[in-house]
Amino acid sequence: MKLFSNLFKKKEKTGPEAAVVEEERPTFGAQGPADEEPAQPDEPSPSLLDAFNRLQQQVDESPEDTALLIRMAEIACQLKDYVAMQDACERAIVVDSSLLRAHHLYAEACQAQHDVINAIAMSTKAIMLLEGQDTTYPQAADLYRLRGELLMRVGDKAGAEADMQKSVSVEPVRPAR
Repeated sequence: MKLFSNLFKKKEKTGPEAAVVEEERPTFGAQGPADEEPAQPDEPSPSLLDAFNRLQQQVDESPEDTALLIRMAEIACQLKDYVAMQDACERAIVVDSSLLRAHHLYAEACQAQHDVINAIAMSTKAIMLLEGQDTTYPQAADLYRLRGELLMRVGDKAGAEADMQKSVSVEPVRPAR
């Protein structure tokens, strides 16, 4: 069955992006490269790739440093490398399972990969951590909004509405200009 033969192939980039591996897009039937690739979105900046690679080296030297892992996940998100984002979050959660930001970022990575069930699970875990702490979380409104959108996708309108209302109630008041 040659139709889907390249679905899971990986291709490595050359040049400064050599450390970043991206999944090759599948081709169906007789599509050629011109049919396969739509207009390319903005390429990640070399400085982001360099920052990610430097962080990777630092994490290799200090694998228990959760701040580095969180930063690596944030940069992976900017690079739209959601697999690397999940990996960094998983590593941070293994070191400290109470990291709210790691769970939140993990949920965003799952959502970006259309893994709704795991995105709901991770956002729920993040909300449980949020509600169990005394400090404020600047992205609390985004977290509730994320889970609300996910719950709406699976048909839980009541849960989605409750999360959206909570999102509005925790949204920081912005000063008038």
